[in-house]
Parts: sequence; C-alpha cells; structure tokens
Amino acid sequence: TLSVGGSWTDVGTNNFVNNSGTVEFNGTSSQVIDINTIESFNNLTVNMAGITAGLELQGTDVIQVDGTLTLTDANGVIRLSLYCAIFPGP
Repeated sequence: TLSVGGSWTDVGTNNFVNNSGTVEFNGTSSQVIDINTIESFNNLTVNMAGITAGLELQGTDVIQVDGTLTLTDANGVIRLSLYCAIFPGP
C-alpha cells in the first residue's frame, strides 16, 4: 500500500504505473488530485475518517480504478467538480 498524506500531482506524462497494489489517500488536511487527464489505480482507498478535511478532484480529471474502490468518509468530504468522473476499469 502506498499511503498519500498530501496531494497527488501527475500533470506530465502520467508516469504513475498502478501494478497490483493499493494507493490510500489518508491525509489529515485537505488533499487534491491534479492529473493530466486520466490516472489509473489498481485499488484505491480514500480514508477521510475522523477528520474534517476533504479530497478534491480537479478540472476534468478522470480516475480509473481497475480493482477495488473504498471510500471511508466519517467527517470528511469527497468533492468532484462538474466534469470529473470515477469509473471502474476494464
């Protein structure tokens, strides 16, 4: 598992390769995902439990989850802009 406590930025040539692991967003303050167009994750966990922060997808960004998407949101907020999408992989 790759734990991300801050924001995720990949606006270049989409260098991230998802392989077979899990990426977990678990920050204690607001987190932003800012990518070029599409980012593919094998498993994605958004764990905002116990905090008042949020996770925000920017612009027209698309997240593709090929495996399991887990959303844990006790007090946090998961915000998607008008043109953002989260969809299952192939």
